[in-house]
Amino acid sequence: IPMFDHIEPAFLIAQAFGLIAIIFDILSIASRKQKHINRNLTISNINYGVEYFLLGGYMAAVTCVIAITRGTIYSAYLKKHKQAPLWFVFAIIAATIIAAFFTKSNHELIDYLPIVSTILVTISTWRKRPKLYHIIRFTIGFGWLAYNIRYVALFSIVASIIEITTSGLAIARFYIFKVKPGKPINKKLNKKHYAKKRG
Repeated sequence: IPMFDHIEPAFLIAQAFGLIAIIFDILSIASRKQKHINRNLTISNINYGVEYFLLGGYMAAVTCVIAITRGTIYSAYLKKHKQAPLWFVFAIIAATIIAAFFTKSNHELIDYLPIVSTILVTISTWRKRPKLYHIIRFTIGFGWLAYNIRYVALFSIVASIIEITTSGLAIARFYIFKVKPGKPINKKLNKKHYAKKRG
């Protein structure tokens, strides 16, 4: 097709990896158990890393590798019913900052968004507080939206919008309405919630 002649194969392949990444990213946001969050994040980051590398977003690609390492270590400790040591958290943060100096292509602030995101998610997942994780994902979703537009990561643009929406719904469902897993949010439940709150 003539209109697609100017599109590089690498660009199309990158979008395919972005689509796969979206699926597991949404699963991580919709998860409530920390082990499920870590597992889905790792799979998602593998695909995001390939996507950003093919699109030239090298700083984001490197932070994805760091995120994969983080998720693998966190999951290993979680299986042993332990928390990763604090020094490991600082090591991940240090590696992320160092990576920023070796992979930056310019001095635009938008290129540092993956660094900020990786640090915040590292802290939130280490604390084993899904509530903090969901709040952070909601906040940084806006930053990733701008970054994905910058590098024309089409499916990741959609992912950012879904991330913001899904995180917002998770916050409302789990922490505002405090709905138990498997129970839908409805008007009757809302009335009970507010009645209990007023009582």
